[in-house]
Amino acid sequence: MKFSLRELLKLNKEEKDDFFDDEPIGHEEEEEEIRNSHLRRYLIIGVAAVILVAVLFGGVKYIVDHFHYRAYEVVAEKQGGDNGLAGYAVLQDKILKYSNDGISLMDQDLTTVWNQSIVYGNPVVSVSGAYAVLYDRMGTDVSVYDRKGNVSSFKMDLPIITARISEKGNVALILDNSTSALVKYYTAGGSLIADINGGSTDKGQPVNVDISEDGTILAVSFLKAGEDGINAELAVYRFSGDTLQKGDNLAFSEVSAGTVIPDVVIGNKRILALQESGFTTYKTGSEIKKENTVAFDDNIISCFYNREHIGFVFSNVGSSQRYRIQVYDFDGNEIFRTDTDFIYDSISMEDDSVLMHNSSEMAVYTLKGHLRYSGVISDGGISNVIRLSRNRYVTSGNTRMRIIQLKLLDSGNAE
Repeated sequence: MKFSLRELLKLNKEEKDDFFDDEPIGHEEEEEEIRNSHLRRYLIIGVAAVILVAVLFGGVKYIVDHFHYRAYEVVAEKQGGDNGLAGYAVLQDKILKYSNDGISLMDQDLTTVWNQSIVYGNPVVSVSGAYAVLYDRMGTDVSVYDRKGNVSSFKMDLPIITARISEKGNVALILDNSTSALVKYYTAGGSLIADINGGSTDKGQPVNVDISEDGTILAVSFLKAGEDGINAELAVYRFSGDTLQKGDNLAFSEVSAGTVIPDVVIGNKRILALQESGFTTYKTGSEIKKENTVAFDDNIISCFYNREHIGFVFSNVGSSQRYRIQVYDFDGNEIFRTDTDFIYDSISMEDDSVLMHNSSEMAVYTLKGHLRYSGVISDGGISNVIRLSRNRYVTSGNTRMRIIQLKLLDSGNAE
């Protein structure tokens, strides 16, 4: 539509608006198209950036997971041996050393933070979070520690068979009562929370015990011999606080005929009951329910675990490798399996790795089954190796104690 200037001036307001709307609409569409083009460009760039970051992250993670360290360096060293009589544990980022005449906490440069004299016939330590319980196996002494030192010390009326501690510092103990055993639950300060078995022989002999990290769940494995043979029972108890509990607080129990439950572990929303031929998992929540059972035909040589995974060593018959390692999560899913010819004296599971050692060598596997390190760590005499951090380890023996850090390349000065 075209108008002369004279005709345009004669148009009414509505007609003028219709006329002038024609041109702005074109500009708006063009501007909208430009904006959309920019948005598409930014979107493409953003998606490409996300993909690039994911690829880089995946590449870095792959490299980290597949790192193979070929050497180590000595970060700190302390002369003087322990003749294999001392025990070691990691208390947060520090080293807890204990023997029958003392307990001490050391920094990562091996300087002493605190120490305390004790007289224990057979000292054993259990650690959870910021707390450690030291008990005299088949003695009567119990002590609780944190990074600042001794929290409490108290005595039992009966010999102690075993003890576990929660992240809150609560302590569960199995006590020897000659013909039977008792299970007792205490605060970190030594106040009684519950007397689980109460001297009753209804459930039989308690074999092992564990506590959830928050201290609200306690699991006990029992063994009872009857006319029909040996029966094992898993009993799970719930607690709401640290005050003395009335009643037995029993939340779940299950009897298994003809078997033994030598150990029980409480993980994240799962309880694992170890058995002679495998393990069974139970889900915790408002109700406790049995989930999965994993059974093996081969004889188990060694078992090791943390609060998320459990591993087994089997003889690798018919293979060029001496052993087969299989690791599972607490849902019963196999995480990895690998063969190894490493001859070990001890095997353990840390947060993210499996550690094996003998008197002079160490091997470390990730929880994806990749060999992180295998090699000599001493000229002999190593009795203890524990993981301090991702690639740092504490080694101790007859002549010295050291902190070593794994390295990618050998600089020739490891010893």
